[in-house]
Amino acid sequence: MRRWPPRLPAAVAHRRAGAVTAAAAAVPTEELVRQHNRSLVAFLRRGRFDAARRLFDALPVRSVVTWNSFLAALARRRDVRATHSFFDTMPVRDTVSWNTLLAAYARSSHTDHLTGARRLFDEMPHRDTITWNTLLSAYTRRGMMEEAEKLFNEMPHRNIASWNTMVTGFFVVGQTGEICSARALFDEMTDKDLVSWNTLIAGYTQVSDMDEAEKLFLEMPDPDPVTWNLMIRGFAQSGRWSMLKDTLIGYQSVEPLHGIQ
Repeated sequence: MRRWPPRLPAAVAHRRAGAVTAAAAAVPTEELVRQHNRSLVAFLRRGRFDAARRLFDALPVRSVVTWNSFLAALARRRDVRATHSFFDTMPVRDTVSWNTLLAAYARSSHTDHLTGARRLFDEMPHRDTITWNTLLSAYTRRGMMEEAEKLFNEMPHRNIASWNTMVTGFFVVGQTGEICSARALFDEMTDKDLVSWNTLIAGYTQVSDMDEAEKLFLEMPDPDPVTWNLMIRGFAQSGRWSMLKDTLIGYQSVEPLHGIQ
C-alpha cells in the first residue's frame, strides 16, 4: 500500500520548512493556514497535482481543510487505494473526510469496492444526507434496486436528490414492474424539480413509451430545453413524425423564453 504523504528529501524539506517558518513569524497561524489552503486548492484546480503535493509536504501546520482538499484530489484521480491510505494518515477527520472516501469507493467499478463502500458506511461515526445519497447512487447505478430500496426506506432524511436517484435507478433496470415503481415513487414526491420531471420523461423515452412521456410533458409546469430535446429525440426514435413536427414547432415558439437564439 502506498504511503501518503510521501517523504521529501531531507534537505528539500528542511529548506521549505524554513521558508514557511519565516513566513509564519510575520503572519498569524490561522491566516497562514488559510493562505496555504488557497494555494493548495489553486494548484489542484489547475491540475498541478505534483506542485500541490510538494506544497502539502512542506506545510508545518495543516487544518482539516488542508487534509480534505488533498484527499478529494486523490479521490478524483480514481486511486481508491491511495485515497484510503492517505485517509488513514489523517490526524483529524470530519464528515467531509468520510464522505470523500466513501465516494471514492462508491464510484469505483471494481466489484469489491462496493462492499468496501458499505463497510465504510457502517463504520462512519456520523452520516448526513450526502452520505446516504452516495451509497444510494452506488446501488442504483449497478441496478441493485432491492438494496437501494432498503437503504432508501432506512434514510432518516431524504432530499430531492434521494428521490431522483431512486427514480433513475428503476429505469436503469428497465423492467416493466420497475418502471411502474419509478412512476409510483415520482407520484409520492411532495416536491419536484426540473431534474425530477426530466428524469421520468427520459426514462419513458428510453423505453419508447412516448404516450406516457407526452402525458407527463403536458403536466409539467415549465419544461426547459432539456425537456423539449428529450421529447424531440423520443418522437424521432419512435418514428412518430407528426408528433415530432408539432414538438419542433412548439419548441421554436418557446426558444426566446429560454434565451435560446
